[in-house]
Amino acid sequence: HFDRVPRELIEPYARQDGYLTYKLGQCLRDRLVLQIADDPKIKPTVALNERELTKTCWGMEQRGVRLDMNFVREAISYEQARFEQAVKDFASETGKDYVVSSKAFTEAFEGVGVDVGSLKKTDKGNTQFDHKALGGIDHGAARAALVAKDAKSRLNFLAGFAYHVDGQGLIHTSFRQYGTKTGRFSSAEPNLQNLSRPDVDDDDETALLEEFPIRRAIVPYSPDYCLVMADFAQQEFRMMLDYAGQLDLIEEIKAGKDVHSATAQLVGVERYKAKTLNFALLYGAGPARVAEMLGITEEEARELIRKFYSALPRVDALIKAIRATAKHRGYIVTWAGRKIDYPDRGKAYAAPNHLIQGGAGDVMRIAMNRCDGLLAETKSSLCLTIHDELVFNIHKDELDLVPEIQRIMENVYPYKHLPLPVDVSHSWKSLADKAKGYPS
Repeated sequence: HFDRVPRELIEPYARQDGYLTYKLGQCLRDRLVLQIADDPKIKPTVALNERELTKTCWGMEQRGVRLDMNFVREAISYEQARFEQAVKDFASETGKDYVVSSKAFTEAFEGVGVDVGSLKKTDKGNTQFDHKALGGIDHGAARAALVAKDAKSRLNFLAGFAYHVDGQGLIHTSFRQYGTKTGRFSSAEPNLQNLSRPDVDDDDETALLEEFPIRRAIVPYSPDYCLVMADFAQQEFRMMLDYAGQLDLIEEIKAGKDVHSATAQLVGVERYKAKTLNFALLYGAGPARVAEMLGITEEEARELIRKFYSALPRVDALIKAIRATAKHRGYIVTWAGRKIDYPDRGKAYAAPNHLIQGGAGDVMRIAMNRCDGLLAETKSSLCLTIHDELVFNIHKDELDLVPEIQRIMENVYPYKHLPLPVDVSHSWKSLADKAKGYPS
């Protein structure tokens, strides 16, 4: 709400922002020139792309995203009632008020005979009552606490929508190009990177369909527009396999199997275990973390990890090589030429995740600029980036642009063995009510 700040206050602030940004830019430009001279893998095109991306993000922020405020108000009422009922249920089950703290939860659960001694502890020795811990407690109080936490989280998100919406029913989030170390986007006021997907994972039989999915709050600009969602399919895993050159698994995927099913077949485990290993090992998890994620012993987790790497030796070699490079050299470089530093060499274990996530982030950045350029002289526009997904408002007279958007996105990454396909879906209603394929 900077529009509410008096000009005599905002003008010096804005002038200083511009001046300091200019001086900082000069300093960083000089450093970049020296880095490129030292290592030709670090490319100046990264800086040029980021400069162009600033303009792309500025346009997205100014155009904004339209909200269905009637839906937002209904969802707030629904989640408020759900929260209040869950709080009553918790009190009924435990005789205690619902207070979100380790001490209060410990007293409440022990008071009804629930042993919480085996739950994980924080560094300060407090018992952790996160979603997984509460989900593992077979008691009505735990179920009530889960509902209350979920409802409260959704209320906070919806309240952000209600606070930030402007007089035209639009929200203008602030996109942060370097919101994460890996180069992934973040956004704030409100945070639109946390929009939950409406899809139910086929590995999660306990997943519940949402009564008021938050994505339903985001709607097309007008009845003349269609929301088009272009989503890179299993982007990070495909990029990892392409880097590694794990050709036997790549051929299975090219034949039509998804990444996790193909991995499961090759390793000889169930799909959900393969999916967990794909995530966990890329992100630097060890046997203890894998055991926790799968609910097995550490010895069983070690055997699973051994089978995984034995079946995928090129992936094993890639992960070891990336970590060794980060530890020895102090930095790695993504496929697009962007440098990720490791001043603390002890953090090199995370380098494989950073290289792949950073590479995926580079794909998204270049795709955003190219798509924005395609739509520059049209009624249609790019409006959101959410992890591996770009969201567009496409005018009804320009639906023939959608195949070109998909082509642009699929041709950003210069793959050696495995391309990065893009799944397209659309909706004339909301971000949640989507149908697969091109709009017509």
